[in-house]
Amino acid sequence: MSILDRQRCWDFVKAYFICFTALVGLYIVIDAFTNLDEFTEIATTPIALFKVMGRFYLMHTIAFFDRLCGVITMMAAIFTVTWMQRYNQHLAMLAAGISTHRVIRPVWMMAAFASLLAVANQEILMPKYADEIQRDHADVGVNTVGVFSREDANGIMFSGREADRRSKTIFAFNADFSVYGELHEIESPQARYIPSDDLAHPFRGGWLIYQAKIAPPLTDQESEAVSKILIPLNPDMLKRYPAAIPVSDKDKEKSESDPDVDRGFSFNKNLDVLSIIATIRPNRGRGPCFLRSNLAFTALTQNTDWHMFATTPELVRAISDPSNGFDHAAIAVSLHLRILRPILNLALLFFTLPQVLGGYDRNMFINLGLSLASSGLFYGTLFLTQFLGANGVFPAELAAWIPLVAFGSFAAARWDSIRT
Repeated sequence: MSILDRQRCWDFVKAYFICFTALVGLYIVIDAFTNLDEFTEIATTPIALFKVMGRFYLMHTIAFFDRLCGVITMMAAIFTVTWMQRYNQHLAMLAAGISTHRVIRPVWMMAAFASLLAVANQEILMPKYADEIQRDHADVGVNTVGVFSREDANGIMFSGREADRRSKTIFAFNADFSVYGELHEIESPQARYIPSDDLAHPFRGGWLIYQAKIAPPLTDQESEAVSKILIPLNPDMLKRYPAAIPVSDKDKEKSESDPDVDRGFSFNKNLDVLSIIATIRPNRGRGPCFLRSNLAFTALTQNTDWHMFATTPELVRAISDPSNGFDHAAIAVSLHLRILRPILNLALLFFTLPQVLGGYDRNMFINLGLSLASSGLFYGTLFLTQFLGANGVFPAELAAWIPLVAFGSFAAARWDSIRT
């Protein structure tokens, strides 16, 4: 690497740092003053307030960098080339017989390196701190969150009012399922998710439902049909997993004296796990029960854009997960865009740089404004095709490749027109 190449690389690093600091600083100042009241609700002292805000914006800077890495890289490259033109360095190198493509080679190489940093940020940092990044300003990880309706692999539709993340409990739990064409509904004040790796519980990989009420009640034939996924429990087993909100004494006495609840259970030594020998009695369906399901707690509480914070292997697994049927198209589009992301960032760079290299007599900020307008057109097209692909209008492959083919072809044509 020559001295001039090192100078171009250093200029790019300085421009990148300035652009990133300016944009992040502007975002933090505006957002902090707008939501200062929410921060003061969870921090009573200045030191605690500083720690809470510092942690919050440090985590959100990761997401901010992920969203604007392409724009920041483009702006840094434009400032680097514009400074080179302003001090006639470009003209001097052209007079020395160095072509324009060779002059700006360090610029696009540094842009490619910045794109790789964005990939590392997407695959390592964002998944690691996804929970904190998606929190609200007054959320310190213990607040209840909303619940989204989702369907599992068995065709059971889950819903609820809100969820407690610490105990993995859904409040106002509801599950709808069909047996022999008849729709049944399970209602419960709360249900707790038991992970499949929780060896302390005889039943795992499903939902422990407190005070379940099934309407209409199941018949003998229907009970037998769902016996593998819906299992009545002895209320004594709930002592292992106390409810997130304690049951009142009145409700507890009513549950213990309720003759409709079958509490008998026994051990089957031929199996590796505890088997409860009980069935839901005809025309009765009240009491605690366990509902097997591949739908985990995170699937019901994660935001609709959760796939933006997942790793590429997680997206690959999510496509084949039946519980993600509603989000299948959006996940597929995100996966394709994830793979094409470094190429898209370079396509944006090669699409905007010719405007600067051909604008010797224009002001630096005019060149920057034209480049930002071009990037706005680029991202507008990208978001539009992503939206259409996520809603099934376009196939996922086509939605991801349209911006690259369109702007990449135009960028290649403009790149060849650069004066050497």
